[in-house]
Amino acid sequence: MNKVGNRRATARVLALLLPVLVGACGASGPASDDGMIGSPSPLAKRHSRGEDPLEAAERPLHDTLSWYDGARKRRIWVDPEVLVETEPGDRGGDLVRRHAPGAAELPGSRRARRWRLASGDGDSRETARALAEADPRCRFSPAFHDAASDRSDMRALTGRILVRFRDEWSEEDVSAWIAARGFLSSRKLPIGRHVRVLEAGSGLDALETANRIHETEDVIWCSPEWSRALSPR
Repeated sequence: MNKVGNRRATARVLALLLPVLVGACGASGPASDDGMIGSPSPLAKRHSRGEDPLEAAERPLHDTLSWYDGARKRRIWVDPEVLVETEPGDRGGDLVRRHAPGAAELPGSRRARRWRLASGDGDSRETARALAEADPRCRFSPAFHDAASDRSDMRALTGRILVRFRDEWSEEDVSAWIAARGFLSSRKLPIGRHVRVLEAGSGLDALETANRIHETEDVIWCSPEWSRALSPR
């Protein structure tokens, strides 16, 4: 058989085999979003990472606040839909159910409790303030993120602030400053010469107080204390 005949015979064989090959590939499974036949779907990938495959899609965040990390000013993103109880207890749970009846509890760690707010409950900043006014003993905070996405690292305000006083101050100077400004509880940290943890009120009050002290008082720095124990366990 000449070369032309060989080429024609090969073409006829391929024409016969092509439908069979295509059918076999199609039977192996549907193509995933990235076009690779048989590769894991996005839901399967999320499940393999220990994430809830039915959780809502990633949300961009737009509302930001500033805080001081030592001497450095940083930006933080507020999640308007998620409220955090940093010291969970029965009292706080009952309070949320009364003031935000549409809120749904989310999986979380034992050290903090997260709630997703319904549209009629108001945003997390408004709700945190309302709950603090209703019962100052409970600790609520909006959920904050380190970047403009609800999938970025999350944190919440504990209601305490950290203050580093000037090294040349005496213990009496520090105690007098604390008493003059009405802080009722103080704890010394074993870092630096004079670093104290002060109770500053629930949630956003602590952030605002820390910023005001850092910007207007004669201290080295003042930062809010953050809880980062928010991941599901």
